Amino acid sequence: MEDLEFDIYFGREDKEVISETEEPLKLTNPPVSSNEGAPGAQDRNLQGRKIDYSENDSKNKELGLMGEELVLKYEKKNLKENGRDDLAVKVEHTSQIIGDGVGYDIKSFDLDGNPKFIEVKTTKGGIRTPFIMTINEIKFSEKYSEHYFLYRVYEFSITTKSGLLFIVKGGINEKFKLDPIQFRVKL
Repeated sequence: MEDLEFDIYFGREDKEVISETEEPLKLTNPPVSSNEGAPGAQDRNLQGRKIDYSENDSKNKELGLMGEELVLKYEKKNLKENGRDDLAVKVEHTSQIIGDGVGYDIKSFDLDGNPKFIEVKTTKGGIRTPFIMTINEIKFSEKYSEHYFLYRVYEFSITTKSGLLFIVKGGINEKFKLDPIQFRVKL
């Protein structure tokens, strides 16, 4: 696989938007794409293991909500610091107001007032930790790629409620390698 080029969106000209000591999110560059360790059908681990799916789901939802709340504050602060208080008050935590399933978590705005549909993916792991996206999220990112942003919060600390962040603009299928892990089977 050749290296993918990202349309990186920083929101400001300086890439080091927030220092670690001042704010809970520090903006970083997205990782460079590589084939190393890319999972494929031939290297699936078919060994049994006991998994408490309901516990994992509960922990992932809690972690995801913390990441979304962090990004919500980040977006509002960015707009206010750039003189757009009028837009900061309109930033919406869509996944909490409307619910999951619309294809994004937060509706925000760029400094010109154009909409930003933000999907937040949070992990305690490093920058290359894989993450799960639904078909709704993928399709929404394709349909609204001009206004779609993935905010990847990683190395998130639950105790300090802080982490690192990279932002990628555009359709997910154009920017990342997608690995199907589930299928709906019908008769």
